Amino acid sequence: MTKERTKPFSKTELKILVFNRVKRGVPYELAVEQVKAEIAQVSKVHYEAEKDKKDKAKNFKEEFEKLKG
Repeated sequence: MTKERTKPFSKTELKILVFNRVKRGVPYELAVEQVKAEIAQVSKVHYEAEKDKKDKAKNFKEEFEKLKG
């Protein structure tokens, strides 16, 4: 069984993302906000993809039952 992650990034990964932006010259506060926005976007896309995947599986099962019955 695989371990499900509720958060897309660990604390260390978040620190690295912020550090890389600061290293490029972005102020720390702005870097944190940008990373938060990026994470929100990633979470939203991931949620929608999972929802679509479940819908497709459900539709496949329904269509298969129609063919059988």
